[in-house]
Amino acid sequence: MSLARVKTWIAETLYYSDLNAEFDNILNNPTSLVAGISPTFANLTTTGTISSTGKITATAAGIDVATSALGTCYSSTYTPTRAVDGNISGGTTRLAQYSRVGNLVTVAGQLQVDTSGAGASNFTLTLPVASNLANTFELGGSATAYVTSTTQYPVHIQGHVSGNTADFYFNAAGAATYIISYTYSYLVI
Repeated sequence: MSLARVKTWIAETLYYSDLNAEFDNILNNPTSLVAGISPTFANLTTTGTISSTGKITATAAGIDVATSALGTCYSSTYTPTRAVDGNISGGTTRLAQYSRVGNLVTVAGQLQVDTSGAGASNFTLTLPVASNLANTFELGGSATAYVTSTTQYPVHIQGHVSGNTADFYFNAAGAATYIISYTYSYLVI
């Protein structure tokens, strides 16, 4: 299949039968792909496994996503553990999502924390994929803490070097239950 043919897909309304025919062509003629793509990466007919973390490993002439030119690519969910609380009297962590592409992990989720009073508040969350952070800036992100939809507070997220966790910092207006929606990224080192 030529690159010009791929580009024309954007301008067409394709039906299942059209796509099926194109993909059959790719499977049966892997060398018909655009020059520069290895036919072994196009071999989609081999058997493989999908792990509980979503990692795809193909065998024989197929690809092992963990060791191919694509690098490690997968997504999953986990429930982080909250610790090192400052001005936090309780709360609940919830199922979070993450994806890993190469050495970059991106995490998104939501949790609830109860503050003891007004002032600086902080806590840490465990990481879904272990890392050896050497600097706080190797993990970064942001979040919003809210009591109601009209009362919101910014949350700063950075890496915690000695604990290899994500540190969350915000200023609480008083003793209350805050819902925190967050996203951050970090390097697997």
